[in-house]
Amino acid sequence: YLHCFDGENNFSVKLDLDNHQVSDINLKILDNNNILITGLYKTEIAIKGVFSFVFNEELSLLNSMFRDYNVLFTASNKERYKKGKDYYFEINKIISLSNNTTTMIVEKYNILTKYYTSNGETRTTNTYNYKDILVFNFDELGNVNWDSKIKKGQHSMNDDGFYSSFFIEKDNHDNLDFIFGENRKIIRAKISPNGDVVRDVVFTFPEESKDKIVSTYTRKINDDYVVVIARSFKEIKIGKVKL
Repeated sequence: YLHCFDGENNFSVKLDLDNHQVSDINLKILDNNNILITGLYKTEIAIKGVFSFVFNEELSLLNSMFRDYNVLFTASNKERYKKGKDYYFEINKIISLSNNTTTMIVEKYNILTKYYTSNGETRTTNTYNYKDILVFNFDELGNVNWDSKIKKGQHSMNDDGFYSSFFIEKDNHDNLDFIFGENRKIIRAKISPNGDVVRDVVFTFPEESKDKIVSTYTRKINDDYVVVIARSFKEIKIGKVKL
C-alpha cells in the first residue's frame, strides 16, 4: 500500500504487484509532483527484475511496469542459494535528471559468515564482497529508457564493509559521477544522461602502502573535484580527485 497524509486525512492506495515478490523498494517525488515508486522483485532464489509505479498528486495510477532482467542480475541456482553464496541487490539512491527522467542506482553485495573453533573457542569471520553497480533510467511514466553497469570488486574481512561501496553525485550536465576504492586503486566512473559508461583509474597507492579510501566519505567540492579520505591503521590522509 501507498499511505499518504495531507495534514487532515489519511489516504491509502494498494499497489498491484501481480504476484511479484518485492526485494527492495523506494520512492521519489518527481519535479512535476508525480510519485515514482520503484524497486526490485525476485523469485525464491534470486533477483529477477525491476518494477515501477507512477501516481499523480491525486494518487491516481498513471502507469505500472515490471521488467525481467534475468541476465543482468545473474540469477543463481538453488544449491548456490542454500550455501549462502548468492548476491543481494540494494537500492542505493534515486536521482532526478533535468530531462525529466529518473535514475535508480543499485549495488550488488554479499556477506559471508564462517564459524570455526580454535583452542576450544568459536570464532567468526565475516567476508564482505561489494560488487557491480547497476543503473536504471526511467521516463516520466516509469518505463525503462536504458540500463548500465559499472564493474566493481571490493573485498574485505571483519571491517563491516567500512571501505566498500561508492560515492555518487550528479553534475550540472546530468552526468553521474562515481568514486570508489578497489584494491590499491581509486576508481572514477561516469555515466552520461544516455547511459554511456566511462571507467578509469585515477590513482594507485604504492605497493607498500596500507592506505585505502573510505568511498562513502567522499565529498564534492564543485563540478570538477571531490575530496577523498584514505585511512590506514595509523594515519588519515586527504586528497583531491578530478572528476
